[in-house]
Amino acid sequence: MDLRALPSIWPYVVSFGLLAALGFYSWRRGSVPGARLFAIALLFAALWLAGAVAELMAAEVATKVLWRKFQVVFQLPVVTAMTCFVLEYVYPGRWSTRRRLILLSVPPLLVLVLVVTDDLHHWFWRGFLFDGALQPLRGPANWIGMGYGMALVLVSLAACIWLFLRSSQHRWPVVLMMFAQIAGRVFFALNLVAERTVLGLDPLVLGFVITY
Repeated sequence: MDLRALPSIWPYVVSFGLLAALGFYSWRRGSVPGARLFAIALLFAALWLAGAVAELMAAEVATKVLWRKFQVVFQLPVVTAMTCFVLEYVYPGRWSTRRRLILLSVPPLLVLVLVVTDDLHHWFWRGFLFDGALQPLRGPANWIGMGYGMALVLVSLAACIWLFLRSSQHRWPVVLMMFAQIAGRVFFALNLVAERTVLGLDPLVLGFVITY
């Protein structure tokens, strides 16, 4: 454990507490369309954030790599659960059928298998570099997974635009949800290229706080 990283973890702890509080609030309101799906997305996001803290605190490069892999396992489930939440919010009861949820769970499970077995084939990562920060060398499956996640975000935005055009009562909530989706993608992109933003915070933390 790298004790020098302790002063840097407070934004993660605050963000984790926020996600936990929102998740508890949403789960208790299960009768509201999409509330349980939103709570599940928050759970996956909290696990992703916990992995980021563990990576930050790790002293050995091999341990940092292990925790980075742990985080990646939850990235696609977060996007998938958020897409399901948006679709259920937009059209309650139509999209979140058991069959569709099972089909949407297949790509995240495939990512899990690829991550666990990556040392055998290196389809997900070609390796990792460390120059003060961990730099993954992405394989083809990694880029495909990122493209699929972006496609899910576009589906969410299209659903929000559809509701915006059809229901004047939902326009402000929909605008906020669209802003959150776009902001989350922007901060995720920043997280790929920078450890800190101009505010001195991890883009991952800002992305979670603003999105949820």
